[in-house]
Amino acid sequence: MRKRAGSGCRFPAGPWRLLSDCRWRIPACVILVLSGCAPAAPSLVDVRGSVTFNGKPLKMGQIAFVPDGPGQPGLGYLSSEGTYRLMSHGGRPGILPGTYRVSIAAMEGSFENENVRHLIPERFMRLETSGLSAEVPADSRGGATFDFSLR
Repeated sequence: MRKRAGSGCRFPAGPWRLLSDCRWRIPACVILVLSGCAPAAPSLVDVRGSVTFNGKPLKMGQIAFVPDGPGQPGLGYLSSEGTYRLMSHGGRPGILPGTYRVSIAAMEGSFENENVRHLIPERFMRLETSGLSAEVPADSRGGATFDFSLR
């Protein structure tokens, strides 16, 4: 190893010349250590499905998956075909694996003039009364599908 004049640092010849200055060694080591030690972020599962009411696709509304324990809920909007795709907090597609309670809301009209009509029974809007749940498995590499047939 050679000693660089005036720096007080020793460095090997060859490809390590980029780290020859002491002020770069410590940050470079910290970056290398932290990049290998950071825990992997949990993978989101792409959740899709459909909602029908009395055998027909529910053409508008929202569906919410709320975790039984800690975690972020997933929210999806029903398309005109009655299908949905859940988004997690921040607008990323998918939700974390786990057990979820499910609620579905479908209304038309306006709250401003109190002219609101529920398209499905109100019990499906509340987690406590909907009776709907879903278990999102951790090994869902291709995603998970949950279809709900309401009556």
